[in-house]
Amino acid sequence: MNDKEKHLLTNYQCFMQQHEKMAARWLTEEWDGKSIKMPSWLFNRIWEPYPRHILENPSNLAREICLKLLKNHKHEISLQ
Repeated sequence: MNDKEKHLLTNYQCFMQQHEKMAARWLTEEWDGKSIKMPSWLFNRIWEPYPRHILENPSNLAREICLKLLKNHKHEISLQ
């Protein structure tokens, strides 16, 4: 996850659905940025909306959430 993705995940949770908020909080507050193992409590709560390959790597999950934010709310978001 790069700095811009972290900025989006931290500051724009108001535009996210509940499962995205849980993932964003874990990604920004608890994830070490290196491991590819997602905690089982999180996986069990968010596995339905995402394809398996997204959930296999937290970086993919961060990117997916950011892309959705930019797609749906690009006029309301600033990366600065």
